[in-house]
Amino acid sequence: MQAKQVINSHPNPFTNFDMNNPSTPPKPPLADISSKIEQPSWLRTLLLVVGFGVLSLALAWLVIPCIVEKITYMLGISSVETPPVLLILDILLSTLAFFASCYLAAKFSRGHVLFAAAGVGFIGWIVYFLEVGGLDGIVTSEFPFWYEFFPSHLLPVYLAWFVVKYSKS
Repeated sequence: MQAKQVINSHPNPFTNFDMNNPSTPPKPPLADISSKIEQPSWLRTLLLVVGFGVLSLALAWLVIPCIVEKITYMLGISSVETPPVLLILDILLSTLAFFASCYLAAKFSRGHVLFAAAGVGFIGWIVYFLEVGGLDGIVTSEFPFWYEFFPSHLLPVYLAWFVVKYSKS
């Protein structure tokens, strides 16, 4: 004698469907969400580059010098020439500001990661290059060689690209 298999011995109104009954309504089709996912937009990326480029310039040229000046005042350093420690602090803070801007532009670009990060870095570099008077201004500057040629605009581009490209989220 074969035992009869009992299906749905305790009927549940949400799962009590007989799949062999033709009058049972079919399951709804799976939603196609591929059309709802936003594709990367070049206009969005360009606006991110300009916006974060201006933000990084404001940080590097307005905020960070004030921070370095306050630290100089707190430490009681007053000299005609800028001490190398403060130049290093200026470079580190500027590089950090450009990294944050490059990272955010690349993260929000939704696909144009390298272009977004490189655009922010390029804006920072070209403004700096024009502000100091081109190559002649860099070579004849009052600041040391290592300060002028530190890759404070190029290094954040590669770091931001690497972090965004290889992060898990």
